[in-house]
Amino acid sequence: MIKNLFKLGSFKKDVIWAALGNFSLSIKSFFLLKIITSIGKFEYGLFSQIRHTASILVPILSLGLLSSIIRFADGKDDEKRVFSILLFSIINFFILALILKFTKISTIFFGTYDSVFVNILILWLLIHLLDQIFLSYLLAKRQFKVRGLIFAIFSILDIGIIYYIKTISHNIYAILYYLIISMFVSLIIKLLFFDFKKIALISLKPMISFSIMIFLGGVFGIIINYGDRYVITNYYDMKQVGVYSAIYSITNLILILLQPIEQALYPNISYYWNNNKIKDVINYIKISVKYELIIGIIVVLFINIFKKQFITTLTNDSFLDAENLVFPLSIGLFFFVISVPFFRIVSFVKTFYIFFISILLGVFNLFGNILAIKHYGLLGPAYVTFITNLLYFILFFSLAMRILRDKLMIVKKT
Repeated sequence: MIKNLFKLGSFKKDVIWAALGNFSLSIKSFFLLKIITSIGKFEYGLFSQIRHTASILVPILSLGLLSSIIRFADGKDDEKRVFSILLFSIINFFILALILKFTKISTIFFGTYDSVFVNILILWLLIHLLDQIFLSYLLAKRQFKVRGLIFAIFSILDIGIIYYIKTISHNIYAILYYLIISMFVSLIIKLLFFDFKKIALISLKPMISFSIMIFLGGVFGIIINYGDRYVITNYYDMKQVGVYSAIYSITNLILILLQPIEQALYPNISYYWNNNKIKDVINYIKISVKYELIIGIIVVLFINIFKKQFITTLTNDSFLDAENLVFPLSIGLFFFVISVPFFRIVSFVKTFYIFFISILLGVFNLFGNILAIKHYGLLGPAYVTFITNLLYFILFFSLAMRILRDKLMIVKKT
């Protein structure tokens, strides 16, 4: 089966280079987990909230248009598309920055208002937004090798420098500001691969019609993916967020082998879908999902069998009280990751369904987290997240199978 995966032409190289990039980021995340948790639970909670909040706000600022950079890649207007999305997103960023600066809306993210937290979040968000736009451009151009090498080199540098900062100061703010500088330098390197001679404004209307439902669904998707941590922030404190986020980070080991497949899959199935080659789309998905299932099940079992060893190695003994979070969070993440290929298929045709499902599961997740945390503590949101991701997989799998079957029948008739 794996041999079949590697017979799919350039898909083989895409997967390998995507895996290098993801593996580098994962190793870096595990080292940061170890380094920052050794400073304190509050410090890891703060780092986690800033990083996750920026990841949440980028799709909102871009109105979900980042996915259209890959979806509509044609080799002709890619630079114009990126430039137009860039200007649109920057305008939205400055509006949001003013709101964050002059209101107390950030209490949703941090449980309290702190101008230092807000300033760091604004800087991190700006660099992360620009980075994600040009990273999407690299993926649209299938520059997985460039992406992989950049991530690998900067991961090594970041681990060494952050360890040094921790050794001399134990200052979380110094680490956060260094990471912002590191992201900025990485962004500059990505810009070297962008053809500025081709930039021009282009209408975003065709892309917005594709992205708007994904964007609206993404707003509720935020609740699905990060609602648990924000509920914990407002019911407990940053230390408990640090504990929960640390266990969540450990389960991210699942992404090391699974996510590269999805990242390489999306540009390929987009190309074949646009050219009406549905059998190729089905073939790519079939092989990819089989590979993800086998590897995913093995990794989930491995994490749960050796959960104590993972916790003590990547954090410290004070986090062992939260070992019961590993099972629901790892299973939930597994179902979420294997649902992504089916989500992509639905996004090609039925973007309204994405909006509807995201609203349904977002509301379920939010109220479920609020109710569960009152009765079961941190374990409550963990199981609500697991149930939400299981439903997410079931719904998108069912819809995608129906869409592929109908599309295949239409192609056969023509």
